[in-house]
Amino acid sequence: MALLNFQSLVKFFIEEPTMFKAEDHREEIQEIAGVKVNVTSYRIGERHYCHVANADPGATIARAEAAAREEAVNLALTKARQRLKPAA
Repeated sequence: MALLNFQSLVKFFIEEPTMFKAEDHREEIQEIAGVKVNVTSYRIGERHYCHVANADPGATIARAEAAAREEAVNLALTKARQRLKPAA
């Protein structure tokens, strides 16, 4: 592994900071298997993320990431449905 010299560190941290912020933030409340959940989606850089959490205590049920927002939401909701389905 190559060591970074001082000039590389200055360039990396000061001259060209690579700060990513969440964009396209959306929140909605849905019901899955009788449980109210918060579905939060957002984009960081080129990736889209989705977080499904129980609406009352806020416990995470599922997370997903994908290239498109709809895909991330669908993946997270599919995981949440599997985890919240009633036991047979």
